[in-house]
Amino acid sequence: MFKYIKVQMLILTVVSILLIPELSYSNTRFLSGGFIQLNETNAQQEAQWWYQQVDNMENIGIDTIVIQYSAYNNTIFANYSDNFYTLSAANNDPIEHILTRADQKGIDVYLGLGLEESFKVSYNNASQQFEFNYQIDDIINRAKNLLTQLDALYGYSEYNGAIHESLVGWYFPTEFNDANVIRSGHQTFRDDAVRYYSELSLYAHNETGLSTMISPYIASDNAFYGNEARDPEAYANWWDEILDDDPDDPNDPFIDIDIIAHQDSVGAGHVSIRQARKYFRYLKPVLRRNDVQLWSNNEAFRLVNGTYTAAPFSQFRRQIRSTSRLVKKTIFFEFSTYMQGPGNTLYDDYLNYCCQ
Repeated sequence: MFKYIKVQMLILTVVSILLIPELSYSNTRFLSGGFIQLNETNAQQEAQWWYQQVDNMENIGIDTIVIQYSAYNNTIFANYSDNFYTLSAANNDPIEHILTRADQKGIDVYLGLGLEESFKVSYNNASQQFEFNYQIDDIINRAKNLLTQLDALYGYSEYNGAIHESLVGWYFPTEFNDANVIRSGHQTFRDDAVRYYSELSLYAHNETGLSTMISPYIASDNAFYGNEARDPEAYANWWDEILDDDPDDPNDPFIDIDIIAHQDSVGAGHVSIRQARKYFRYLKPVLRRNDVQLWSNNEAFRLVNGTYTAAPFSQFRRQIRSTSRLVKKTIFFEFSTYMQGPGNTLYDDYLNYCCQ
């Protein structure tokens, strides 16, 4: 009798599992991650101010923080300086405070390296030529050295119990876009960006064992020209090639990245919500096939006549919903400017939506 009952229970269990719909991703219609951008002003804040910022993020369901960069050009916000980086004025080690509170709250943190504004495509109107005003070897070497220093300052080691367990990965803040793929004149930067991402990710994996993340964006219409037009499918196909390692070809360009938190670029006005969704639809199968997590980085701002303001909640909610079913995780840019905490309209509206 008991044997019969056990068999019945086993059959019911198997049937129940088979009837459960396949869940490709967790519930991503709510935010679970957010960027923090450091600057000369907030870097001066005391520990309690940062603790409150992290608490405010936790209160809207944030379990992952991405610190966009630890250095901006020559200015660094970590307690470190060298012949290139100069410590931010009145710096109060905001990275330490964020990580300390994240440790206490069980929040994951991805720490950005240095953002150098010169590392991009420039266009000379006089010569009508694309220009590349940087030295890629210097940029990569500085980034590797900075990663080593940041890991020594803030990294966690299970062997000696050192420092911050919340630090789970690195964010590479140099931004890449689809025009860099489509436009033939961008090839120099495209190749250098691939090398930057590839070498840094390999270095981070080997030296720290932590995950790596990038956040490309969608270019505006004026970044394309003539027969080199916007093409989301071609852009996704390029990622398919660059994420697929060919072991038989040591010279094959390859990026071994863990997470692509792609910007929707709606806040910047580059594309509509519908257009952004089209990009994510093409990217989803490509990244899944290459075992790379696709996250959405939804922009919580609007750029109007050169001024950045917080997005209206109704539009921001549409952005989140538009991409949520296509991604592993939904994060946004950026908390400390556009949400902040109670009393901020976008924060209060989102809190009522997600958590009340």
